[in-house]
Amino acid sequence: MPLTDEVFSSLLKKYKGLASCVLFMGGEWHPKKLVNFLKIANDQHFKTCLYTGEEKVPDTILKSLTWIKTGKWVSDLGGLESETTNQRFIEVKTNRTLNHLFMQN
Repeated sequence: MPLTDEVFSSLLKKYKGLASCVLFMGGEWHPKKLVNFLKIANDQHFKTCLYTGEEKVPDTILKSLTWIKTGKWVSDLGGLESETTNQRFIEVKTNRTLNHLFMQN
């Protein structure tokens, strides 16, 4: 089924109180649609996150996000739990890299 505004809003209402964040795995290639969905999520008091293989996304998208993970997956470098990763998990408001939260002691 296509993800319309109505379907998305209905899903958010269904999971209100059970989930606190909406994660988009891509979608930056449709910036207007993505920003619209982010606005709907924000209006319903959900935090928002985007996983992208890009290094940068437009500010119009960034300003609607709580967090963003950037960087292409390179298996030899590992993911966010790896000290050698090329990926970054960023708190958008502060621009702080939070990769340390994924590392095991």
